[in-house]
Amino acid sequence: MNEFDLAVIGGGSAGIAAALRASEMKAKVCLIEKNRLGGGHVWHRDLMIRSILKEDPALLKETVKDAGVYKEITGRAKGVSSLHSNQLEKQIKTNGVNFLKGTGFVINKTEVGIQTETGQESIRAKAIILAPGSLTRFPQEIPFDNKFIFAVEDALKMEDLPPSLLIVGANSLACLMARFFNELGCRVFLNDGLPHIGEGLDPDLVSAIEKSMKIQKVKLLFGKRIVSIFKDDEQINISLEGGVKFPVHRILFAENHQPDIQDLQVLDLDLRLGENNEIMVDDHMQTSTQGIFAAGSVMGRTPDFCRSRLEGNVAAENALGKLNTINNNEIPYVFESLPEIASVGCFAGQAHHFGFRAVEGTWESYFEQGGEDSNRINELIKIVADKTSKKVIGAQLICEGAPELISHISMAMNKQMKISDLLPVTYTWSPSMQGLGYAIRACHQKLRKGS
Repeated sequence: MNEFDLAVIGGGSAGIAAALRASEMKAKVCLIEKNRLGGGHVWHRDLMIRSILKEDPALLKETVKDAGVYKEITGRAKGVSSLHSNQLEKQIKTNGVNFLKGTGFVINKTEVGIQTETGQESIRAKAIILAPGSLTRFPQEIPFDNKFIFAVEDALKMEDLPPSLLIVGANSLACLMARFFNELGCRVFLNDGLPHIGEGLDPDLVSAIEKSMKIQKVKLLFGKRIVSIFKDDEQINISLEGGVKFPVHRILFAENHQPDIQDLQVLDLDLRLGENNEIMVDDHMQTSTQGIFAAGSVMGRTPDFCRSRLEGNVAAENALGKLNTINNNEIPYVFESLPEIASVGCFAGQAHHFGFRAVEGTWESYFEQGGEDSNRINELIKIVADKTSKKVIGAQLICEGAPELISHISMAMNKQMKISDLLPVTYTWSPSMQGLGYAIRACHQKLRKGS
């Protein structure tokens, strides 16, 4: 029987991050995945959706009328996902990770079984990381059928595009799907029981996201839960709280996930599970069984690429003897709106809850959709520092390239850099990079004045 320092079950964002981090620490690692590498990020959500959105806008608008066009562009997107998955497999093998294709399950805390096409085998490991991902959890009152009512991971399996679509969710994934189907020519409704998109974000970011959705003519229906649905042969009649009623052709759920643990056989391990069978872990990503760790959306949350990668890294380090913890304030949060929106750390209005005295530097311009004044969205970059330590504690961005810029701020926070440390950085010619530089200087000037 082959022996490893670490066995990772699941080849999505968290599992791949864990395997690569462990290999960087010179560990002997085995990564087990039953499907192609990449998980939902590559095969169902972010990568495929972004690939399709890069198509000619005029062509995208034809997809709701022509199923052939839709099949053509989704086929190209699958090609992009396949290429990326192949690159991931090459990367992990280059890093010395042993990749086994099959269904992984836990026999005990030091032994993992793998069901392959040719039979069953097992390996020994000093530690195990569970990262199989998650699936959409439907409310009990919603009759999921994968014909009229879909899970977000099955969104691209629709044979044709519906003229109208209700998307349920108030997170970044729901916004990405709303933008995607809107640009394909669908009439999109976005609904959730929460009062706003992106609950807990800086109010300026929430306003920008909602305005962007409205400009794209996405109908926002927040603060109202679904009371009932009635299906006939062609459409679904929706009733929301407050007496709101309307018909749609499909419903897509992009909230509430449950762990995909059916194959793991963890129920025999006496692991501590949550109400929806999510795997519970401590601050070091370890489960209630010593030597078994977990990372990613198997812990019950909505899939998030940045968070999953960080959890995978930390789980691997702790499985190999370190004692690291997750710092939630260093995890970037991204919305695929127009313009792009990203946030990390705390915003000025909430900094006192974390024991900080916030000083904020800003830069503001504007981004237009359609050229009319009503379609004007301010581009805004905020950098937040603590008045006492002068360290960077957060940033909020509404601008082109926000996801890339926020990664730099996240790194600065991780390194506990001061605002003055960012002043000598050379910024490229792009307006957003220049705006970031202006915001940093504005924050530094306020700190010097004792604001």
